[in-house]
Amino acid sequence: MIRNALPNTDYQWTQFIVLSWWLCFGPILSIAAADQSIREVIPPVGGKSETAKDLQAGPPSSATSLPQLPEALAHQVALDEDRLDRVLTQQDPVDVAKSQILLQEAQALLQVRMQYQGNQWWQTADARQRLANMRQWLTFTATQRVELAEAAELRWQMGRLYREGRYREALVQATKRLEIELRNWGEAHLASGTSLNNLAELYHAQGMYAQAGPLFERALEIFEKALGPKHPSTAAILKNMAQLYHAQGAYAQALPLLERAVAIHEQAMGPEHPNTAMSLNNLAELYRVQGANAQALPLFERALGIFEKTLGPEDPNTVANLNNLALLYQAQGAFARTGPLFERALAITEKTLGPNHPTTAMSLNNLAELYRAQGAYAQAGPLLERALAITEKTLGPNHPTTAMSLNNLASLYRAQGAYAQAGPLFERALAIHEQTLGPEHPNT
Repeated sequence: MIRNALPNTDYQWTQFIVLSWWLCFGPILSIAAADQSIREVIPPVGGKSETAKDLQAGPPSSATSLPQLPEALAHQVALDEDRLDRVLTQQDPVDVAKSQILLQEAQALLQVRMQYQGNQWWQTADARQRLANMRQWLTFTATQRVELAEAAELRWQMGRLYREGRYREALVQATKRLEIELRNWGEAHLASGTSLNNLAELYHAQGMYAQAGPLFERALEIFEKALGPKHPSTAAILKNMAQLYHAQGAYAQALPLLERAVAIHEQAMGPEHPNTAMSLNNLAELYRVQGANAQALPLFERALGIFEKTLGPEDPNTVANLNNLALLYQAQGAFARTGPLFERALAITEKTLGPNHPTTAMSLNNLAELYRAQGAYAQAGPLLERALAITEKTLGPNHPTTAMSLNNLASLYRAQGAYAQAGPLFERALAIHEQTLGPEHPNT
């Protein structure tokens, strides 16, 4: 097949963010603009979803339709569950002689959830899993508990490395943690499923899609079996799998997974919860990249309203949604509405993640592409050069996101008639895409 050495395709970055169990899992950069989807929190060993714990913004507006604990009980139950989870994740030491008391507390918490929320509610499933975990934890030897304490430390290290954009280093820690979880909790346990998910995410972040897919599938099987097909944490895995399909251009496979995730979150957490907004954002972005702007716009706007209300105007998920909405406006030619959103997104990412993070590079790229589309080449050039330097340093010279950055800089050179400078960059970008995404991928 003969390819034009100076292709006509200009990319912005598609960024799917997703909140993972390690706070904000940051953006996964894909293609055609900065599409940001949001990764959810996967439950810790204790069983309580960190999505609910870390993003809790009070009862949803439709709280009356959701099974809730009485207000007088809810705070104490949350404290007790958190204390048990900290023991199970080796964050708090405990006298083994008192461990039977912890088991009794786990049993009592399950009874409370069953009484007020029913046997099938997702938080009851969490409580049931917590009790099973506590029983297994009591059988562990001192050596096993030391190993699990190491796994807890590795989890913290992975989160720090990911937030710093040091994905290759984080991959080493994630692999070690998975080995520990499998050895101690077993192949069918949620702890192992969580580690499989996070390892898959790191492969995804580095463009290693073939390695990521089977890990996501294993994680989904574990979560569906342990917590059920309608649990919010199952939805988190569904979204992450959908993002992988999205990155590979397999939109038809991504769509039903995202639709299922939206339905789970609306039913389990309510229409105004941040996790519902995350699913809405990701579904809207999938519509946007396929040109279905009329379907995408109301979802983006609804998600942005939820994020700003519940998480605040500078939260990474708010920024992600701003970015996606800006891309939609840009596709419609509404540049006056696009620029302020990109500028706001860049200011926030530089402030919260630092000047050399891959997400900052994404924001630089998108603002530069807007300048280029308007003919403001002198403003676009320095931003694209800085974005390329960041991605090459943090993601490596052969990452799909680096290829997109190369492509965008080459497009700027081409627009200025500097074909000798553009050609090698286009060729390098094409080679990376063919190697990492395959010759039939839409971005190739």
